[in-house]
Amino acid sequence: MSLHLRAALCQEADHLTDIKCRAKATLGHDAVFMEEFRKSNTITPVHIASQLHIVADIEGQIVGFAVFRFEESILWIDDLCVDPDQNKKAVSSALIERLSDFARQYGCLSLQVEANATIESLFTRNGFQTFDHVPSKAAGRYVALMRRDGLQNVLPVRVAELKIKQRSWDFSRENRHKIEAHWRTACEKKPALFNGDVYQLYDWTIEGGLFRGVLSKIGFADFLAWRDWGYPDRTVNNLFGTAVIRSTDGTLIFGRMASQTANAGKIYPPGGSLDNNDIIEEDKLDIFGSIGRELKEETGLDARKARIFGIYAVFDGARIALALCLDFKKSAAELQNVINHHIGEQIEPELSGVVQISSPQDIDRNKMPSYAVAIAEKLFSASPQAADM
Repeated sequence: MSLHLRAALCQEADHLTDIKCRAKATLGHDAVFMEEFRKSNTITPVHIASQLHIVADIEGQIVGFAVFRFEESILWIDDLCVDPDQNKKAVSSALIERLSDFARQYGCLSLQVEANATIESLFTRNGFQTFDHVPSKAAGRYVALMRRDGLQNVLPVRVAELKIKQRSWDFSRENRHKIEAHWRTACEKKPALFNGDVYQLYDWTIEGGLFRGVLSKIGFADFLAWRDWGYPDRTVNNLFGTAVIRSTDGTLIFGRMASQTANAGKIYPPGGSLDNNDIIEEDKLDIFGSIGRELKEETGLDARKARIFGIYAVFDGARIALALCLDFKKSAAELQNVINHHIGEQIEPELSGVVQISSPQDIDRNKMPSYAVAIAEKLFSASPQAADM
């Protein structure tokens, strides 16, 4: 039986309360204590609507849940409960790993939790370390402050399976007039913008190098408003592919976006959003085909003539980049000449030029988005043997 992780529903409040109370009862408390515990720990639909809850279920039966919040660069676990009739170790580990995914997704540096003596060992088994103790709600007692650091925002990937499953987007519907006004303003500044279809990620997992995602079609105007307004809906992600070009001397070749594009002046590897050109087998998207197409369009380079030396998922807040790392049998100067020649032949090129990055000192954090910085740092920190596939 497989374990499924999802957001809690308001109508499941009583069920979550029951799990929490039955888990507490296993510690041997009497009926009077448990009655008071239930009164002070009842989970209501309002709690679920106003706080972040995820549940673990097996074939529709809830077997555990977690409550969490974001505080600056930390994901705090406020509660984690597992049905005492279930495998506590397996369910709790699955919940913690999903919270780790959320933390990476939103750029957090660590998970933290206040753990009493009964659950401290559980978090220790899952990579947490105690760094302090603070007074407990119970008089005269202390709880451990624990954290799990080293959340990687760049993870290796072997395979990507992307499916299309259309759904309505509340953000688009609720902000329709504002989005239309924002689009008109954007087009006045950059008339070359086109409101085509793009695909937005709303469910994903990564396990054992396999990235699975479910995406829905939206208009580019919707996407642009969501992006420009700071990604207000964090239930969705911008998944896109990017080609990291490396020369024979180990230099990374990034592009500088042209003035008429939505990202004018920014420096990052060639790539772009998934669109209808990337559909295969009716309900699937080919992100690596998308990367090859974008690379050819922007630089004139053919991905088929390069050697793949790594594939990575790079988590940058609401953005997830799948980076295909390509070794070309040309020097940095030769690659720059090829790309500049290609740019010169285009009427409205997406790139205005090429930027060579030959060492970490060449990384421009002011003009490069965080995901581009992260993948460059990852490749410069890895030995050739570690980076190659």
